[in-house]
Amino acid sequence: MYIWVVLATFIVALAAFNLPIRPDMRNVYVSPQAEAVVTKLYLQHKAAEDFVAADAQTRGTYVMGELLPDDLSIYLPMGFELSADADTPVTEQNISFLYCLDKNSPNLAVSSPQCNGDYTPYLISYGCIPERWKNIHNGKPNNDLIEALHNIMGYGGHVGYAEELTPVPSEQNLLGSSMGINIRDKMWLSIPQYIISSNAGEHSFYNVCGDAKQCGTCLVYMTVLNARVQ
Repeated sequence: MYIWVVLATFIVALAAFNLPIRPDMRNVYVSPQAEAVVTKLYLQHKAAEDFVAADAQTRGTYVMGELLPDDLSIYLPMGFELSADADTPVTEQNISFLYCLDKNSPNLAVSSPQCNGDYTPYLISYGCIPERWKNIHNGKPNNDLIEALHNIMGYGGHVGYAEELTPVPSEQNLLGSSMGINIRDKMWLSIPQYIISSNAGEHSFYNVCGDAKQCGTCLVYMTVLNARVQ
């Protein structure tokens, strides 16, 4: 009897190899995983926006620096958690950082600890794109992740992947900076040069995605906030 059970199992296994792949496999398996990568960054950035708005009300101004997971936790949807483990490698985290940049300086290359006067708050969230979602030939996001960006963000927004601009075409890069956010369909959003090239701490954009980048390619969401506290 045992032999027949084993034989029947073997025959069923062989038959399974001949079954066609589900035509909707990409929609039910691959797409949701890619969308989860985009959604995670999107929700963190929205929580960061809520936190800095509340913090600015308390302080009377925006303050430059990294926004820690504990800062954002109460602004996240129920059940959504950010890793607060200090041992988690930076390449496995999404990071949110607020920069105060002088709007009158060339390429926005001058910063301040606080966003007073002519200093504009730039809120930026970023993280390494996992290898699973990269094109093996050029390291850029593969079609699955690009499609996920479309599905989650539509064709607008300020979310995309960071890419160096060499040379710098003025029609794509109004700030004249060395890097921008490729927002699908070759729409560009310039990243201020201070954010790209200045070391503002271990988790700052410079170290993770900028000139000293630890990530090959980063997913980035950037928002220019109202400099005046409401």
